[in-house]
Amino acid sequence: MGIIKTVDEIVRDRMNECTDILAKEYLKSVRPIYGSTEHGKPYHIGSCVLIEVSNLKYLITAAHVIDHNEITTLYVSGANDLIQIEAEALITNPSNGNRDDDKLDFAILLLPTEIIEKLGDVIFLNESLILNSPPTTKGKMYLALGFPNSKNKKVNNPEKKVTQNPFVYSSTLNLDAKIFNEVGATENQHYLLDFCSKHSKDENNNIVNSIAPKGASGGGLFFMEDMNNPESYRPDTSCTGKLVGILIENHKNQKVIMATKISVVINALTNSSS
Repeated sequence: MGIIKTVDEIVRDRMNECTDILAKEYLKSVRPIYGSTEHGKPYHIGSCVLIEVSNLKYLITAAHVIDHNEITTLYVSGANDLIQIEAEALITNPSNGNRDDDKLDFAILLLPTEIIEKLGDVIFLNESLILNSPPTTKGKMYLALGFPNSKNKKVNNPEKKVTQNPFVYSSTLNLDAKIFNEVGATENQHYLLDFCSKHSKDENNNIVNSIAPKGASGGGLFFMEDMNNPESYRPDTSCTGKLVGILIENHKNQKVIMATKISVVINALTNSSS
């Protein structure tokens, strides 16, 4: 006897399926960033996204993650090893000099060939996988990917290898103007992702409690395409998504994660090159 599902159950199952598929796909582009103690032991700091624009390859992260470079050498996790980050950087600077007041909070690093080669089997998201203007109407689905500190503490110090456990979370955007005002966001520069800690997942697809996914900053926000299109629920339909933002802040009182729009980042990159 067949199983009859409600529309809500079908939608939820499809959302979970696409969340898992897209997370596995894009975690080759969203990578953890580490520092090093005075004894040379790696420790997790944040996350980053690898992109390609006009045939140049970049590492994008939160500016407050790169600020750790003042006290430690920084490393990005490649396919197998930690690779020291040595690159030219374009970093946002708040007018008062206080990073806590920096509401754009991003850094763009142009990666040299030697680092790119050492990263191994990673994927740089090219312009076909980046979406500057996704729909922000109510009910559209988005996916946040990063690496929280709490789940990325295990390291193999002699070999500089780390255990990579991602933060994977899908939800809709919060469009409330009051919430934007409370967290200091603007609609033309930011997305606010509704965040309920009871529905984030670990690397084994288990629901976990991650009230403050600290360390996910610098990770990616992706628009999950066609989730409201009935055609996408047909068997064997592909799950697709595109990068739309960089995660920068978690606001637990308002229950939102703030992301700087990738269009803002790309515009800064374009203006700096002109």
